[in-house]
Amino acid sequence: MSKLSAGDTGDSLFDSPFMKLVSTRFSVRRYDPERDIGDSDILSILEAARLAPSASNRQPWRYIVVRERELRDRICSFGLGGVVPNRFAREAPVIIVLCIDISMNYVRAGEFIKGIPYAFIDAGISGEHLILRAWELGIGSCWIGWFNEKEIKKILSIPANLKVASLITLGYPLKDLRTSKVRIPGKKRKPLESIAFKDRYGNPFGLGNEEGRD
Repeated sequence: MSKLSAGDTGDSLFDSPFMKLVSTRFSVRRYDPERDIGDSDILSILEAARLAPSASNRQPWRYIVVRERELRDRICSFGLGGVVPNRFAREAPVIIVLCIDISMNYVRAGEFIKGIPYAFIDAGISGEHLILRAWELGIGSCWIGWFNEKEIKKILSIPANLKVASLITLGYPLKDLRTSKVRIPGKKRKPLESIAFKDRYGNPFGLGNEEGRD
């Protein structure tokens, strides 16, 4: 079975600023120690996150921007580590702590009635807005899902009604010393035909599949 690619459909489907953005964005774990992130860029990144859609427009996300060196060190020393150490976070000039307001009725009702964590879905959408806007500005990011929530809440005085959903590091990627450019690795992704289906599961949605054509 053939894989769907730009060559199969014409470049117009793939050759756009947005597609270039999502195709080049990668998890950055090495940051330029000489470059900080300006306030205006932080505000623009947060605004992109704020504009994200959410279930019933409840907007359960809360963002804590941690820039103070001492607080970042404490987060890395006590809030991270263990099986997945995430040592690279110490190099990031900014750590975003993404929280969810679990006191909202729709958060509790959604999980109780439907078993679906709507607030976490919403936070993921908002967080994706954040990292894509950051990359558009040339700022790298990395999601961190392995952390000690209790310690992070203590360090940042996060109230009981908020749950820490994720940490996101931000910083300008470290450039390759040989080329003076940011090295963008190739993406390793499953082919479209293995993850997308037409009308029913098992019928691949791909332009290389006759049954998948309109």
